[in-house]
Amino acid sequence: MAITIGLIGVKDTIDLISSVIEEHKGVTCIALIHEELTDIEQLMNDYENKVDMWLFSGYLPYMIGLENSKTARPSFYLTYSGTGLYKTFYLIQAEHGVTVNHLSFDTINSHELEAIFGELNADYSKRLLQEDILEVETVVKHHEDLYKSGLTKFALTCLWSVQRELKRRDIPVYRIIPTISDIKATVNIMLRYYELESYRDAQIAVQMIEIDILEMKDNYITSSDELYHLEVKYASQLLGYSQKINGSLKQVGPGRYAIFTTRGMLKRLTADFKTLPSTEFEEQFKLNKSIVGIGMGQSAYEAEMHALRALYRAREHGKGSWFVCFHDKQLYGPLNLVDGRNYIPETETLKKISSETSLSVVTLAKLLAVTDQLKNSDVSASTLARELAILPRSARRILTTLEKKGYADVVGEEHPHTRGRPRKIYRLLLKNE
Repeated sequence: MAITIGLIGVKDTIDLISSVIEEHKGVTCIALIHEELTDIEQLMNDYENKVDMWLFSGYLPYMIGLENSKTARPSFYLTYSGTGLYKTFYLIQAEHGVTVNHLSFDTINSHELEAIFGELNADYSKRLLQEDILEVETVVKHHEDLYKSGLTKFALTCLWSVQRELKRRDIPVYRIIPTISDIKATVNIMLRYYELESYRDAQIAVQMIEIDILEMKDNYITSSDELYHLEVKYASQLLGYSQKINGSLKQVGPGRYAIFTTRGMLKRLTADFKTLPSTEFEEQFKLNKSIVGIGMGQSAYEAEMHALRALYRAREHGKGSWFVCFHDKQLYGPLNLVDGRNYIPETETLKKISSETSLSVVTLAKLLAVTDQLKNSDVSASTLARELAILPRSARRILTTLEKKGYADVVGEEHPHTRGRPRKIYRLLLKNE
């Protein structure tokens, strides 16, 4: 099994991480150093087609990479176990005689930190922890405020960028470095994931396509010969498509076709079963006139049955719909979804809001999809960031932009469980009332 892992990290840990990765037979590591967080997007774009998976040295680079790049590769980040924390505690205790009660923390799971404090018979205070990563300045201020108030004597951070800034402000800081066991655990998870996905991608998949041939022409069809030639033309287009995805085309009835291929091929075509195919295949599918059902299975028969089940569901939903039925019989769709939610089609209202706010119609559609999913038009930046898998600062920028243009109102505040300012709650006003 030959795998190439793209490793994005900082210079003081990247050699250690890459050496652990390359201990695994058949695994190659491309080590990419970022000096600033803004470097990550370009690195990912440059090496996207040279790697099978991405590994980030921490959570914040991981979130920035997913938000700003267009990667289709599975992505992981290193997590920090209690072993790394105990090692850092020991160094601080040995060198400075400082106890855990005089330390501030960030990006560590609160339950894990509380458990460690319990094992050390120390009192745990939530105010010592900045668990939510908002942006570097927010995390730095968390440590700085605690230090200047005399509540802490050292800061413990997992973030190189935070360590650098705290040093610049003359605040004593230690950085938690991933241990070899942490790295090995994450790499093993990545390799098991890759093996599982490779097995799944080899599954038989059937793509069932149904189209009303009569709707393929704007004017009336005057003879059966014309109808026949039209269907032959469409079948020829689908044959070209099926060859591109290493599939086999079979006509199963008037205006209905089945293409036998693999799960991996259709996964790449639909961006992991989330979106409709690119405009390259728009003509073959007549996207606004056809319906499509995709089925997976251990046998051709099972995959075909699942594809028919998905096709019937697509027919209920309407033309232009794509649905998928996986081997466990779970239906997913339609594939004009954004992040697993109903995609709101482009409307004149969204076009108008887009022109006034400079937010794309797709972004606005995502916001509506989130409010539909939550059944609530009131959202905070943290909620929006979580639902759309973007950084909180990006969510705040979207919400403040809408507020300035009158498409969102501040209707309240929520108080985080950790130290920090109250967070505004916005009511989105994107729908015609």
